[in-house]
Amino acid sequence: MAPSSAPHMSDINALVRELFVPHTNGQGGTHKKDEVEAALTDALTETVRRTLSQATPLERVVFVESLAPALAEALAPALAEALAPALADALGDVIAQSKTGAAGKSATSGKATQDQGGGAEHERKVQ
Repeated sequence: MAPSSAPHMSDINALVRELFVPHTNGQGGTHKKDEVEAALTDALTETVRRTLSQATPLERVVFVESLAPALAEALAPALAEALAPALADALGDVIAQSKTGAAGKSATSGKATQDQGGGAEHERKVQ
Protein backbone atom coordinates (compact mmCIF):
# COMPACT_ATOMS: atom_id res chain seq x y z
CA MET A 1 0.00 0.00 0.00
CA ALA A 2 2.84 2.41 0.79
CA PRO A 3 4.40 2.30 -2.71
CA SER A 4 1.08 3.01 -4.45
CA SER A 5 0.25 5.91 -2.12
CA ALA A 6 3.72 7.50 -2.36
CA PRO A 7 3.15 9.01 -5.84
CA HIS A 8 -0.09 10.55 -4.63
CA MET A 9 1.67 12.10 -1.66
CA SER A 10 4.33 13.63 -3.90
CA ASP A 11 1.56 15.05 -6.12
CA ILE A 12 -0.18 16.50 -3.09
CA ASN A 13 3.08 17.91 -1.73
CA ALA A 14 3.86 19.53 -5.09
CA LEU A 15 0.37 21.02 -5.26
CA VAL A 16 0.64 22.38 -1.73
CA ARG A 17 4.01 23.98 -2.53
CA GLU A 18 2.56 25.48 -5.71
CA LEU A 19 -0.40 26.83 -3.77
CA PHE A 20 1.82 28.79 -1.42
CA VAL A 21 4.22 30.17 -4.04
CA PRO A 22 3.62 33.94 -4.23
CA HIS A 23 2.13 35.10 -7.53
CA THR A 24 3.11 38.56 -8.75
CA ASN A 25 1.05 38.89 -11.90
CA GLY A 26 -2.19 40.11 -10.31
CA GLN A 27 -5.32 38.53 -11.78
CA GLY A 28 -3.36 35.71 -13.42
CA GLY A 29 -2.08 34.70 -10.00
CA THR A 30 -5.62 34.32 -8.73
CA HIS A 31 -6.52 32.17 -11.72
CA LYS A 32 -3.42 30.02 -11.17
CA LYS A 33 -4.27 29.70 -7.47
CA ASP A 34 -7.80 28.56 -8.36
CA GLU A 35 -6.39 25.94 -10.72
CA VAL A 36 -4.02 24.68 -8.04
CA GLU A 37 -6.82 24.55 -5.45
CA ALA A 38 -8.98 22.56 -7.88
CA ALA A 39 -6.14 20.15 -8.59
CA LEU A 40 -5.41 19.80 -4.88
CA THR A 41 -9.08 19.12 -4.19
CA ASP A 42 -9.16 16.48 -6.91
CA ALA A 43 -6.01 14.80 -5.60
CA LEU A 44 -7.30 14.83 -2.03
CA THR A 45 -10.68 13.48 -3.11
CA GLU A 46 -9.04 10.64 -5.01
CA THR A 47 -6.76 9.83 -2.06
CA VAL A 48 -9.69 9.75 0.37
CA ARG A 49 -11.75 7.62 -2.03
CA ARG A 50 -8.92 5.14 -2.46
CA THR A 51 -8.22 5.03 1.29
CA LEU A 52 -11.87 4.50 2.19
CA SER A 53 -12.25 1.77 -0.41
CA GLN A 54 -9.52 -0.18 1.41
CA ALA A 55 -10.74 0.58 4.93
CA THR A 56 -12.70 -1.77 7.16
CA PRO A 57 -16.32 -0.89 7.94
CA LEU A 58 -15.30 0.23 11.44
CA GLU A 59 -12.59 2.51 10.04
CA ARG A 60 -15.12 4.02 7.63
CA VAL A 61 -17.53 4.73 10.47
CA VAL A 62 -14.81 6.36 12.56
CA PHE A 63 -13.68 8.46 9.58
CA VAL A 64 -17.19 9.62 8.72
CA GLU A 65 -18.00 10.40 12.36
CA SER A 66 -14.85 12.46 12.72
CA LEU A 67 -15.42 14.27 9.43
CA ALA A 68 -19.15 14.96 9.84
CA PRO A 69 -18.90 18.08 12.07
CA ALA A 70 -16.39 19.73 9.73
CA LEU A 71 -18.52 18.89 6.69
CA ALA A 72 -21.63 20.25 8.36
CA GLU A 73 -19.83 23.47 9.24
CA ALA A 74 -18.44 23.84 5.72
CA LEU A 75 -21.73 23.07 4.00
CA ALA A 76 -24.02 25.04 6.31
CA PRO A 77 -23.71 28.40 4.50
CA ALA A 78 -24.33 26.85 1.09
CA LEU A 79 -27.28 24.82 2.39
CA ALA A 80 -28.77 27.85 4.12
CA GLU A 81 -28.43 29.92 0.95
CA ALA A 82 -29.98 27.18 -1.18
CA LEU A 83 -32.84 26.51 1.24
CA ALA A 84 -33.65 30.14 2.12
CA PRO A 85 -36.10 30.78 -0.77
CA ALA A 86 -37.95 27.52 -0.18
CA LEU A 87 -38.15 28.16 3.57
CA ALA A 88 -39.41 31.70 2.99
CA ASP A 89 -42.12 30.40 0.63
CA ALA A 90 -43.12 27.65 3.06
CA LEU A 91 -43.32 30.05 5.99
CA GLY A 92 -45.32 32.50 3.88
CA ASP A 93 -47.78 29.73 3.02
CA VAL A 94 -48.09 28.70 6.68
CA ILE A 95 -48.72 32.30 7.74
CA ALA A 96 -51.27 32.81 4.97
CA GLN A 97 -53.05 29.59 5.93
CA SER A 98 -53.04 30.48 9.61
CA LYS A 99 -54.48 33.94 8.84
CA THR A 100 -57.14 32.44 6.57
CA GLY A 101 -57.85 29.70 9.09
CA ALA A 102 -57.98 32.17 11.99
CA ALA A 103 -60.39 34.49 10.14
CA GLY A 104 -62.64 31.59 9.18
CA LYS A 105 -62.37 30.10 12.64
CA SER A 106 -63.29 33.36 14.40
CA ALA A 107 -66.29 33.82 12.13
CA THR A 108 -67.38 30.24 12.73
CA SER A 109 -66.82 30.43 16.49
CA GLY A 110 -68.74 33.72 16.67
CA LYS A 111 -71.67 32.15 14.90
CA ALA A 112 -71.51 29.11 17.18
CA THR A 113 -71.53 31.38 20.23
CA GLN A 114 -74.60 33.19 18.92
CA ASP A 115 -76.31 29.86 18.25
CA GLN A 116 -75.51 28.65 21.74
CA GLY A 117 -76.72 31.89 23.27
CA GLY A 118 -79.93 31.77 21.27
CA GLY A 119 -80.51 28.19 22.34
CA ALA A 120 -80.08 29.02 26.03
CA GLU A 121 -82.41 31.99 25.70
CA HIS A 122 -85.00 29.81 24.00
CA GLU A 123 -84.71 27.26 26.84
CA ARG A 124 -85.36 29.97 29.46
CA LYS A 125 -88.50 31.09 27.64
CA VAL A 126 -89.78 27.53 27.46
CA GLN A 127 -89.33 26.93 31.20
